[in-house]
Amino acid sequence: SGRKMLGEIYLNYDFGKGKFEVLGPLFIHGLLHLLGYLPWTKRDTIRMKAKENELWDLILLSVSI
Repeated sequence: SGRKMLGEIYLNYDFGKGKFEVLGPLFIHGLLHLLGYLPWTKRDTIRMKAKENELWDLILLSVSI
């Protein structure tokens, strides 16, 4: 099919106590790492955090928690 696996994301269910509000942002953070976001510098960290917030806001707009 031409699709390439980027990697895997592992979340500790107990750490997040199974709560969407905790696990969601952790999943987004892991996904961004798979997509190439790496916080090596302060600028990279700010850029990654902004993208995390943007994606989290999009999810919250589409999901009622």
